[in-house]
Amino acid sequence: KNKDNYMALLSLSRHIQFAIPHYMYFDLVQETKQADQIWELIQRQNVGTSLSFLRMRCSGIDFLPQWIMGITTCVSLNVGYNFIYKLPEEIGKMSQLTKINLKFNRLKQLPASFGKLTQLKVLKLETNKLTTVPPCIYSFQNLTELNLSHNGLQMISEEIGNLTQLQW
Repeated sequence: KNKDNYMALLSLSRHIQFAIPHYMYFDLVQETKQADQIWELIQRQNVGTSLSFLRMRCSGIDFLPQWIMGITTCVSLNVGYNFIYKLPEEIGKMSQLTKINLKFNRLKQLPASFGKLTQLKVLKLETNKLTTVPPCIYSFQNLTELNLSHNGLQMISEEIGNLTQLQW
């Protein structure tokens, strides 16, 4: 593959992979609950606030650490396969997000500020504990992919038809 378009991942520990510009990618793939130590490692690399992609799937977390909401340049957040039961209001500060993967968590609802994520194109919420579709989702006009399967949804509003970019 073209070296100019791809970056080799640097291994900071056996649990962390990290790539440097122009991709700005951070990957935590193994089970660990050392989120603050991870942030310290990212800060030492001097790229903390300019990360574009953050993947913390299967990391055993039950909440999003506050430092994540400070990464306002992030366009892709993958925190699937965890135990997250609640998202903080500050998630709305991540207004550049175009993709968020929250599948296989324990979410019962989304905070009101989630509606500020108007750039979302991909929203994965399958296998959570949602019983209603959060109303803000119906206003995400850029959504091309939405997965709400395997939740306890009783009904989906006709407003789903407003999401004209969805690919079925």
